[in-house]
Amino acid sequence: MSPAIWRALRIVLLLGRRTSEISDIARHEVMHEREPPVLLIPANREGNKAKQEDIVPLPPMVVAIIREALAIGKTTDPLFVGAHGRSTVSHEFTDFHNAMVWPGKSRIHDDRTMINDQMARMKVPSEMRSRTLHHTGDLRALVNSTYSAYDHIDEQLRAFRLWQARLRNIVNGKKLHTLRWCSAPSTKAATSSAAEGFAR
Repeated sequence: MSPAIWRALRIVLLLGRRTSEISDIARHEVMHEREPPVLLIPANREGNKAKQEDIVPLPPMVVAIIREALAIGKTTDPLFVGAHGRSTVSHEFTDFHNAMVWPGKSRIHDDRTMINDQMARMKVPSEMRSRTLHHTGDLRALVNSTYSAYDHIDEQLRAFRLWQARLRNIVNGKKLHTLRWCSAPSTKAATSSAAEGFAR
């Protein structure tokens, strides 16, 4: 597949966001020089089912992929030139799935369920999983209580860093039980030494 589609798919897998939310990113929506770096997903973006502007903190691996994409194309181009649109990315994933002759059926959207399960195993609180993955039904309940699209950036980043480190361990065949969420306020206290080493 093309480098643009490969980058979009990697970010979908690392953030657990809907494919259309990622494939249609505009360059000005990425604030990679902020601390922490963030992505703005506008309320009218296809796939943004909550229909609310959303600020997504970006873990280190996603920032690296985005900077690769920013170095290619014009400032007026979408971030992923040639990967624009949910169907393009989804079809490429299906073709890849078929070429690998994997058993059964699999959609790129299935990654959201998998990431939610993996975060749950790492003891990430259910509310934070809902915020991080932008679960529509749960977010409607949060809107009626304390939810703000600009809240919980640090906690979401902790969750993303944990998932990034766990995914790396899965790919490398390493033990997974060492990565855990805890109630400590700092990212350093909340992640294992393996996760912190990867985040740096």
